[in-house]
Amino acid sequence: MEQEIKLKHDAVISQLSKTKTALKALTLNTPAKNAAGSNTLDFTSHWLEREEEIAELVKGYIAIVQKSIDDTKAGADLMKHQDEAMIRK
Repeated sequence: MEQEIKLKHDAVISQLSKTKTALKALTLNTPAKNAAGSNTLDFTSHWLEREEEIAELVKGYIAIVQKSIDDTKAGADLMKHQDEAMIRK
């Protein structure tokens, strides 16, 4: 029993476009260095460091998801072109 898998290229590209738009809207504002004012507690310096680390992690996540979107689009386009080439034969 052979099963046929169909690529709905337009639906895939549409969903990738929506994902890309949502990804662009993803932002994380880090607190300003002077957010704690003259407060010099150890907690505030650790809090600011942690916030910076979280912001870097979010930037890395965004870059990875962007690459995944680009790779998925390239794969979908390649499959579409291969299918079209097979039909032309």
